[in-house]
Amino acid sequence: MMQINPWLSFVICVAIVAFIAVRVGNGHPTYPSVPKITRGFLKSLIDWEPTAFLRLQDYEAEGYKKFNKHGLPFVVKLFGVDAMIMPPKYLPSLKKFDRHALNFAQHLNDNMQMEATVGDTAIANDMEIDLVARHMNLKSSPIIALLADEAEYKFKDQLGELHDYQTFNAYSLCTNLVHHISSRVLVGKEFCRDAEYTKVCQKYTMTVFISGVLWNFLPLGPFRKSFYWLASVKFRWDLRRATEYIVPAIQKRMEQRTAQVMDKPIDVIQFAVDQTLPSHRENDARRHAKRIIHLSFAGTGTSISLVYNLIWKILMYPEYLEPLRNEIDLSLQQHEGWNDKKMLSSLRLLDSFIRETLRHNPAACFSGQRTAMETLTFPDGFTLKPFSRIAFPTVSTNMDPDNYKDASIFDGFRFAGPEFSSRSEGRIHSSAVDEKFLSWGYGKQSCPGRFFAVRLVKLVFGRLIYEYDIEWASEIRQSPKGMAIEGTFLANMDANIKVRSRRAKSL
Repeated sequence: MMQINPWLSFVICVAIVAFIAVRVGNGHPTYPSVPKITRGFLKSLIDWEPTAFLRLQDYEAEGYKKFNKHGLPFVVKLFGVDAMIMPPKYLPSLKKFDRHALNFAQHLNDNMQMEATVGDTAIANDMEIDLVARHMNLKSSPIIALLADEAEYKFKDQLGELHDYQTFNAYSLCTNLVHHISSRVLVGKEFCRDAEYTKVCQKYTMTVFISGVLWNFLPLGPFRKSFYWLASVKFRWDLRRATEYIVPAIQKRMEQRTAQVMDKPIDVIQFAVDQTLPSHRENDARRHAKRIIHLSFAGTGTSISLVYNLIWKILMYPEYLEPLRNEIDLSLQQHEGWNDKKMLSSLRLLDSFIRETLRHNPAACFSGQRTAMETLTFPDGFTLKPFSRIAFPTVSTNMDPDNYKDASIFDGFRFAGPEFSSRSEGRIHSSAVDEKFLSWGYGKQSCPGRFFAVRLVKLVFGRLIYEYDIEWASEIRQSPKGMAIEGTFLANMDANIKVRSRRAKSL
């Protein structure tokens, strides 16, 4: 009787599953007539070059030049699934199509397989987006006061009085400042200063991206969601640990809803509890907790990267430091302090410096990411099939010489007005969205948290350069090279800077 090798049987089974996955597909339509820029996983190994998910920034530049500039789309593998990169002529349609028909949340879910890892809280309804758009954005003045108060505490705790230069890891410093200060608004004073909560929350925010990209090179087809559910056990455990910290506080606030509480806390926990619920299912503390923890990831990642990039820009272009400090000094004299919304709004030069840094260093090479939930037709007749995924080229649009004078040059005051820069086209706020600047996305679902992010960054970076001197920590005086995964730019976590108190110079 012939004996069957168990390993051979296993290999055959895997091959059959892989064949089925490739043949059946992943539920997203294909467009054979649209050119595709990609490199297969095996071919990349044979040629000994980075695989596609590490080269999307190169594909973005190549496709923009070859196709987008001629009004044509191209296809790349984005988070393991085909996405059409659309030319800028289609941007106006992002303002016209219904946000549920051309959906950002569904695209994010497709990218990170969030439904398999955290459930459907992000795509079930608009509650997560509304927490930002209809609550945080409408309470900007009290939120700024809370952020300023926490910044006062955290700067003393994290930096304090530094009489001599001390070396800090740049990314860790940015993470600690931004995460703690923003948490004052996200989860309140009790948790933002809780070391254990901070630890588990930061662990979650570090693993959420990794868990979403780890297996994207595999052609999982219809098994994609099931595979990610099995592969994300550790990630779901990290999420559960983070949510369990705040669930009791949420439950307590929910119990107080019927009471006549006059002085309600100003934080996202309270905003979540006060939201109008679309269904009884959402009257659940754990679902609220998942949204709040996810906002901790979504709300701090870009801000951390932005502060990090601003530090290197001010080191690379030190001529901007004194004008920025002088502007802050004058504004502090004219207003009540860092906790004054008018003070932050008056920082015109800093606002421009932030926007120019974002123009050169967006969070990712693609933005305006959407999934079509139904058949959609653009004005020129180009039609998207249901479940088509699209995105727009951020880096190439931001750096296109047809969009900006001397586009490749960093001009920190480019957006402050013509009296500050010969390259200026007028005063443009750092949070403004237009078709030449895609760092915040575009259309109905452009980043709703950008107003909060800009104020937070002004508080953190503005205070950092006003109260401290920052210097290079090595003889190599250039911005440290990071990396990109799935088109998302990641900081160099090994780079250091030297920091000391400005007052120490006179001691």
